Amino acid sequence: MSPNRNADPQKEKELQLCKKHRELARVAAERSFVLLKNNGILYMVHRPERLDEIIILASKYKLNVKEIALIVTNKSMIPTLILVKCVKNSKNGLKFRKIYDVSKCTTYQHIFDCE
Repeated sequence: MSPNRNADPQKEKELQLCKKHRELARVAAERSFVLLKNNGILYMVHRPERLDEIIILASKYKLNVKEIALIVTNKSMIPTLILVKCVKNSKNGLKFRKIYDVSKCTTYQHIFDCE
């Protein structure tokens, strides 16, 4: 008898998706380490729940997290996305940017540059 025989198919699907996202983040960090020069910049957009995994993976591949911006899409002010800026082989130091409300934005271009 299979241990997952009575498992909820929706939960199984979510678990597989979660594993796929973790693998994707690992591969992205690994390839970025190879492709980036020293002080090369990597930007990532992810869900806030994955911030701890991103920081751990980034430090494993010598990508220091330099800036984090929280993105909200409605008036509830609960972040739905995070923007993470990593720099390869840089000094330590992390800045939290202001919370960006993108419900009124027309583009995400240069979001770290605007104040």
